[in-house]
Amino acid sequence: RPQDGGAVNHFVLETHRLTKSFGTVVALEDAGLSVAEGERVCLLGPSGCGKTTLLRCIAGFESPDSGTIEIGGRVVHDDGRSVPPDQRGLGMVFQDLALWPHLDVEGQLRFAAVGTSDAEFRTRLAELLPRLGIEGLQRRRPHQLSGGQAQRVALARALIGQPKLLLLDEPLSSLDAGIAAEIRTLLVELSDRLGIALVFVTHAREEAFEVGHRIALMRAGRIVQVGSPEELYRRPTTQFSARFLGPVSFLNGERRGQQFSSALGDFEIPEDQRGISDPALCLREDQLVLSLEEGVEVTVRQATYRGGYWSVEVELAGMPLHAHSNQALTAGASVRLALREPPCFVPREEKSA
Repeated sequence: RPQDGGAVNHFVLETHRLTKSFGTVVALEDAGLSVAEGERVCLLGPSGCGKTTLLRCIAGFESPDSGTIEIGGRVVHDDGRSVPPDQRGLGMVFQDLALWPHLDVEGQLRFAAVGTSDAEFRTRLAELLPRLGIEGLQRRRPHQLSGGQAQRVALARALIGQPKLLLLDEPLSSLDAGIAAEIRTLLVELSDRLGIALVFVTHAREEAFEVGHRIALMRAGRIVQVGSPEELYRRPTTQFSARFLGPVSFLNGERRGQQFSSALGDFEIPEDQRGISDPALCLREDQLVLSLEEGVEVTVRQATYRGGYWSVEVELAGMPLHAHSNQALTAGASVRLALREPPCFVPREEKSA
């Protein structure tokens, strides 16, 4: 996350207690988010969790029922007023790109740079097109562009006005994996080089891991956890967070003071997780190690090659767990299983959303 010599970051975006309902459906509930200058924040979550609604409220395409939105220190929405989208100083890339079919590439960018002098527009064009790899395409219309080219044009249109904040609504969902990876890399490079903050909506954790300095994980209209990709992956606060960020197993046990006793062994509960009254041990596959010397004895159920390692399913106290191995293991074999990182705990049971 960008820092300014150890000083407190200036926020380019702050939302406070946003709520939004569509009839009886609550789309946003008490949503608060801050984005620092030059920071990339990914809104991650399943379909219907409210991430696109939050983005549209920030852009001004939806009006929250309550709460405030500040962009660049200026209030653009509160209970009394709402600044129109074109006056918020934002760039936006839509899921369907929304390129105008009757305009060529240069026309798309010229329209987005309204109010800019012709000389300044030409200067920006000369800088932006090579960076995005679309020089020479100025006279093409959208139907003459490949998917990757159209995506780059949509990015150029969003950036030509030199915004401090760029909003992206699942912009890579229609691209094949190779082109999507190229555009992700380009986005990160442009954000770093130009100092532009991003709010990037996605349902794919791999995209969020690659793009985001921080991830805001959403569920049922609420932001349930915010942190770096590693924080969310290694230190989830709920079983939902743990599952959404990658394959995981949960092992129940008994809490005795600050200790947790389980079939895998006894562990001290970390200080920041001691408020969990009924904890379960959260176990990632790459945190568990198999050997012949250390750990508790388990039985191999099956082993699957994943390319570079084996994913081994073992049985511990009647419960299936998954661990990494650098060699194939035979079903029915006895090996030993140990946790090689500090433990992480989440509440054993959760309320349904």
